[in-house]
Amino acid sequence: MSRKPPLRSGVPALALLMAATVVSGCAFGSRHINLTYAPSLSPTPTRPATYGRVAVARFDDARNPRQGTGSLLGKVRNGYGMPTASVLANQDPVLWVNEGVARALVAQGFTVERVNSAQEAAGAPIVSGHVTRASGGMYLSMDANVSADLAVQHDGRQFGSLACNGRVTKVAWTASSEEYRTLFEAAMTDFANQCGPPLARLLTGTP
Repeated sequence: MSRKPPLRSGVPALALLMAATVVSGCAFGSRHINLTYAPSLSPTPTRPATYGRVAVARFDDARNPRQGTGSLLGKVRNGYGMPTASVLANQDPVLWVNEGVARALVAQGFTVERVNSAQEAAGAPIVSGHVTRASGGMYLSMDANVSADLAVQHDGRQFGSLACNGRVTKVAWTASSEEYRTLFEAAMTDFANQCGPPLARLLTGTP
């Protein structure tokens, strides 16, 4: 006499099927999201500065067009992997990353000046850079990625460089604009946490 398999063996498959159904049903319609920062990344100091002045210049856009360009951050894909909707930023993604580096330095204890060019630095060390990625999408899981290549110079001489990256992934449920906002905010926090300390060491000459 054959034994019936326990009912619980079908639960994971059912759960995955339900999740896929929910995501597929939410796959259509562009997502317009606000690019935000966590409260820990304040634009101005919340305590007395530990270090001196540093200037952060306007970054260049060096993103791969296949990953994102302009306000396009990525695509939402259905269960078959086909793109069905765009993820669009309400703010400039390059300026968002640019400001994220400035806020990361504020969090490290620097007095930060935002400038348009090295000529405006007025004797302070200057951080310039290229934004290489600000993108994310959805296919079964959601992801958000932030990357930039930075250069540090003083008096026209470069004395350091740094590649910074942030990445967050999560299971896709609704793939809504708000879910994407929180995902990109978390990716920016990861980016700042990975970038701020080594950038501070470069600027202060600390090993």
